[in-house]
Amino acid sequence: MKIVLIFILKRIMFWIILSFLIFILTAILLAVGGTKVYGFNYPNGQIKYRGYLKRCRDLVGLEKKYHENGNIKSKIRWKKNEMKSALFFYENGNLKTSIAYKNGEIDAGILNFYENGNLKSKMLYKNGVPEKFFKIYDKNKEVEEKVEKVELFYPNGNIESRSYFIVNKNVETVYQDGPDEKYYENGNLKSRVVFINGKVNGLMESYYENGNLESRIPFEDDEPLGIAEAYHENGNLKSKYYIDRLHIEYICCWCEDGKENKMLNLYNEKIKEIKEMYRKF
Repeated sequence: MKIVLIFILKRIMFWIILSFLIFILTAILLAVGGTKVYGFNYPNGQIKYRGYLKRCRDLVGLEKKYHENGNIKSKIRWKKNEMKSALFFYENGNLKTSIAYKNGEIDAGILNFYENGNLKSKMLYKNGVPEKFFKIYDKNKEVEEKVEKVELFYPNGNIESRSYFIVNKNVETVYQDGPDEKYYENGNLKSRVVFINGKVNGLMESYYENGNLESRIPFEDDEPLGIAEAYHENGNLKSKYYIDRLHIEYICCWCEDGKENKMLNLYNEKIKEIKEMYRKF
């Protein structure tokens, strides 16, 4: 019995040491590549967010967000600040929604699941635009719902807004699903966001009238959550910051000429230090 216990303890120590070495190696590789991990917690100390920024600018790797009970809320794969895939989960840990992206647009479609794991619906996409929608009511029956495109125009004939709605006449329901785009009168894109089951999910993007990106804010179920970014009107990056329903915390800021805003960054660091000091009391 004693020999068995010694063997078990050795195995446990082996895996603890191995896990520690993997953690250290990963940290070294990230540091060499200029990549830093950013983490934020709930007020109770439970982990809420973990993400990776390369050289303080580009989101890379696997970004994870958590429910307050500790279960995973979402997993988002990034490459050079471009979203590649997104998985959203219920509080019980089961998959809620699966989305694939290509060149910043939704590719192939969106799969939605019931909380028990059964398929609920699937929206087919082509070139970032909803094509067909199928809602699953049970294991054997597949019902097609109609996708309605709604467009508004300026007096000069240019598009003002474009959105998509799911219409189910059988149960008399209508809800927004798919991309929602608004335009300036000159034809340039003003804002873009994606609705899933009537709620904002993914990146909410705003643009200046000259066509340059103004801001990108990640949303999940109508609430901001994750690392967002703002831009100067000339196209240069202005700031990277973490945002959720409760607070905003700046990560790094830049001047209009593209240089680091050292004064503002120093101020933000001091604010963080003060917050940490108060948390300890």
